[in-house]
Amino acid sequence: MPPARRLLAALAVVASLVAAGCGDPPEKEMQQAQGAIDAARAAGADRYATEEFAAAQTALKKAHDAVADRDYRLALNHALDSREQAQTAAKDAADHKAGARTDADRALTDAMAALNDAHTKLKAAETAHVPPRTLADPRGAIAEINS
Repeated sequence: MPPARRLLAALAVVASLVAAGCGDPPEKEMQQAQGAIDAARAAGADRYATEEFAAAQTALKKAHDAVADRDYRLALNHALDSREQAQTAAKDAADHKAGARTDADRALTDAMAALNDAHTKLKAAETAHVPPRTLADPRGAIAEINS
């Protein structure tokens, strides 16, 4: 191949690389990432999946920074990563919320069982004619719990 032709081929390759680097910012992907972050926040990810949620926000910030630097390929990568992190955060938040709900239900059931046991023991003490002065504190504690 003659030198002039090689030079034209090389220039064509360089021009195509430069043109590829000058594309448009990944606005659609960044909006999708922001939407996923908003959905994750609504699902409680900022409270129940803090690490994943923070990672999603950080990745979106990096995408915005990359757009400012006109590195649209890097911006796209960060936007996609942000969306994925936010979706994971939303799923994790749902799982953690369900676990917290289960734990709260279990604690409430245990407390109700303890209160019922206290009522039963108080009734048994009253039936056994334990002096009222002795039962004053247990009665007060039960009454406070019931109120």
